Amino acid sequence: MDNKNLWLILTIIAFITFLASIFMSYKTGKTEYAWIVGSMLFGIGCGDKYSKVKNK
Repeated sequence: MDNKNLWLILTIIAFITFLASIFMSYKTGKTEYAWIVGSMLFGIGCGDKYSKVKNK
């Protein structure tokens, strides 16, 4: 597996985690800020790495 594909897969997983954390917060009525912020930062970091590797 290419490094580029790894970062793309991690970005997609982070996005799915982000959506799941918002859905869990909606269903339970308790906002899970740590999951939302953590998945956002992880997704942004992975997306940035993917962009840098893709443009090389």
